[in-house]
Amino acid sequence: MHRAIPATIAGALNLLNPGMGHLYLGRARRFFLPLSGFVLVILGLSQTGLISTLPGFACLAVLLVSLVLFGIVDGIVLGARSGRDTSRWYSRWFVLIGWLALIQVAAFYWDEVRDWLGYGVYRMPSAYMRPTLTPGDIILANSHVAPSKDLAPNTLVVFRHPNNGVPYVLRIKEQTSPGAYSLSNGLPFAASIDGVPRQNITGIVTALIWSPERKEFGRALK
Repeated sequence: MHRAIPATIAGALNLLNPGMGHLYLGRARRFFLPLSGFVLVILGLSQTGLISTLPGFACLAVLLVSLVLFGIVDGIVLGARSGRDTSRWYSRWFVLIGWLALIQVAAFYWDEVRDWLGYGVYRMPSAYMRPTLTPGDIILANSHVAPSKDLAPNTLVVFRHPNNGVPYVLRIKEQTSPGAYSLSNGLPFAASIDGVPRQNITGIVTALIWSPERKEFGRALK
């Protein structure tokens, strides 16, 4: 019965912060080997550009959920079967706190990490892109777009407004000058935002992940 305590603690720690429970048990390899495989797959998806496609993003989501569930279940099973090995240096409390802090820092800078990996996930706040997108839609974008690349008219893009830096989604209307674009929602006679610098365009929208209004899941966008 005494092993129920480390099993419960390990499961709770892995729920709080994946990998923390295995560090606590002194069985880090059981989690960090799968974690290494997960990182390699994500880097592969990033390098091939698949991470900003629906199949690639679905692979990312499934692997992440599987890794978290594995950590929780395996931590409980290991704790119940073997208890805690306190001889491992990494089972000490200061290592656990260090791992927790490292994950929190990574979470804080996750937007920058996502951009580096080549994808972005955004939620539409309003109806300004109807009928293409509706309020609450979750969309996927490719952030690996070379700043020197010219963008074709009608391309659906994510950009940061020159006045306030807030991200928006609009379509390329035309290139007004070298390195500057006019953007609109793509409807006839719609008002446009002119003079948007190319460096403010941070991604090309590739897919709709989920639309709560339309009850639609997973669709490529152009």
